[in-house]
Amino acid sequence: MKKKHCFLSLVTAFAIFAIFTNVQAFHPNLIAAWTFDEGQGETTADATENGHEGTLIGSPTWVDGVNGKALEIMGNTQYVMVEDAEDLHFGEEDFTFMAWVNIDNYGGGTPSGIISKRTMVTGDGQPTLLWVVDNEVSAVEVQIRDDVGAVNILTGEEAIKEGEWHHVAVVKTDKDVTFYVDGIEDMSLDHGLGGSFTAEGHPLYIGVHHYGTTWNCSLNGKLDEVAIFNKALNAVEIASMMQNLTSVEASGKMGTCWGYIKSLYYSR
Repeated sequence: MKKKHCFLSLVTAFAIFAIFTNVQAFHPNLIAAWTFDEGQGETTADATENGHEGTLIGSPTWVDGVNGKALEIMGNTQYVMVEDAEDLHFGEEDFTFMAWVNIDNYGGGTPSGIISKRTMVTGDGQPTLLWVVDNEVSAVEVQIRDDVGAVNILTGEEAIKEGEWHHVAVVKTDKDVTFYVDGIEDMSLDHGLGGSFTAEGHPLYIGVHHYGTTWNCSLNGKLDEVAIFNKALNAVEIASMMQNLTSVEASGKMGTCWGYIKSLYYSR
């Protein structure tokens, strides 16, 4: 009877352990994250509960990534489209974009698009957010324009080497744009814009840039763990998110879980 009791206790303990170790918590300001871990299919899920599912256009290739699977996007006919939503209206607020990128080919000098969210017309006062790797200088760049002024092009300095995985992030505050490469601050630049960046009614694109009838800035490389935050993350947060886009809650940590298991055993 005692052996059966012990066996059932162990089964219960391991069942609890299996459940608890799968409990994960996201950064409170994470509004969208695409890990591309499906490895197949024509859609990619938003890892948060906000429902920003991406539709794969032009059959990007599922490949191995930094963590699990990733997407390889080659040419202007391959990209991921995410429908517009209220929490993708950045307005005048701070935000952070981040991703793992691996540029296959810098040929031609055309920028490699990571994220694009903009109106479909160009010109002053047309909100534009375009995040790319500038292939002419092999560095991260943003092209931003609010609903008031002209476009402002800001470029980092740290090299993004062809054929290698790099973690890149751009942080926008009310004054500055700061670039991070592989968890380390590259540089910070004054963007000089005070208006709204909301491009209401227009999709967010991953791996390409689109406006009007123009499609350009194909990634020509691989992407993994693309994420958007409605906060200007600091250096510590960016380094942490680079290591793991999700973090295990206290109840899922080994010590907490083992303590709970022991309490069950000794309470019998």
